[in-house]
Amino acid sequence: MGKRIGVYAGSFDPPTSGHLWVIERGLELFDELIVAVGTNPDKSYTFSLERRIAMLEETLESRPRASASCGVEMGFALASLAYTSGSPPCPSYA
Repeated sequence: MGKRIGVYAGSFDPPTSGHLWVIERGLELFDELIVAVGTNPDKSYTFSLERRIAMLEETLESRPRASASCGVEMGFALASLAYTSGSPPCPSYA
């Protein structure tokens, strides 16, 4: 069996002990965990995207199999993950 990669997406504003619990459980299930930091245009944030990523990176330092990702990087990671897992491409809603 190939490498099992999980994705945990959220806004993480700020990262909480609940988020950390989910990350820990994810690391029990997957070989690698991508923590995808997103933004919602309808939501106002306490911390900037850069600060939320920095807080997550600091939290993930002791967890080398987990990494924080965002924006274009996140979209690329998700598309790559879907492609390598054999998932069909996303439909176009344009």
